[in-house]
Amino acid sequence: MRNKLLVSKQNDSLPDVVFIDPQWLPELVRLDILCILDTQHDYNEVTEQLLSGAIETGCRGVHFYGLPFSLTSQLFIYNPQIVTIPSLSFHQINNNSDIYSLGISEINTANIIPFLWNNGGELLNIELTKATGYFNSTNNINSVEMFINSYKENLIYDSTGDQNNLMEMFVSGKIGMIMGDTTFLQSLNERYPDFIFEVVHDFPDQKSETILNSTLLAIPNNENTEISWEIIKVLLSKEVQINFTGFNFIPANKEAMQSESFNTDEFSFYIESIQNARALPNVSSWNEMDNEFSIMMIIKLEGYISLEQGMNGLANTWDALLP
Repeated sequence: MRNKLLVSKQNDSLPDVVFIDPQWLPELVRLDILCILDTQHDYNEVTEQLLSGAIETGCRGVHFYGLPFSLTSQLFIYNPQIVTIPSLSFHQINNNSDIYSLGISEINTANIIPFLWNNGGELLNIELTKATGYFNSTNNINSVEMFINSYKENLIYDSTGDQNNLMEMFVSGKIGMIMGDTTFLQSLNERYPDFIFEVVHDFPDQKSETILNSTLLAIPNNENTEISWEIIKVLLSKEVQINFTGFNFIPANKEAMQSESFNTDEFSFYIESIQNARALPNVSSWNEMDNEFSIMMIIKLEGYISLEQGMNGLANTWDALLP
């Protein structure tokens, strides 16, 4: 879809409404492909219907170019047969060195950032203009150090992207807790319908905060802006969103999310978890910042730098990328 939009821009054949990934926003905004939505006269009325944290995923700079149509987030889930109280202070489960405390799909920034949040850390200041003193805080350095040490001590299992292997390890009792997204949970339920797991809503003394993402509705710059806005309002209405409810569709409309169609045993565990989830910083340079974070982690794991050196240097790099 992203490439189609770029081609359509060149051919002056942009559609009325598009579904986009928030990661495309920096490029699409820079190329002036998308309309600003917060200038619509009833914008506030429309957004009041939506989960507030999800709205941030459509922001770049001071304006909103997309509104969340559907949501996804990471979730911490655990096997209650072997884990009594889920915790981010990793340790051997039942004194068994063959059981991993946590399973992840791969070591990347998306799987590390929640550990910073859940241990009271932040990535940037409130104004989103400074990383130094926030990202490289002592608290964050300790959190990442704990994550790395737990990985080296075989308390964290990295499936290197093999989701099927991760599921098998979890269901067989070789992993106590997993951090996965809604797609992972869909597959888990389909493959192991009788397997019982629990969702972590709160760790001891803290909420379970994970990364919130969304599929955005946006309006390309064309002559049909008014019609396009009306289409978006319909697609974001409770009545329409309820009709889409399913594992592949978590509604952004708050009333739809709380409706009987969604609030069932099958889906109810998403509600509180998604409301605790947080959007990544809505800065135009985030993709580049995220890439620099990944590079720093690779260099650290290879032993070329200390973690404090890496995070201090990365905070300076981020400062230069921020407005």
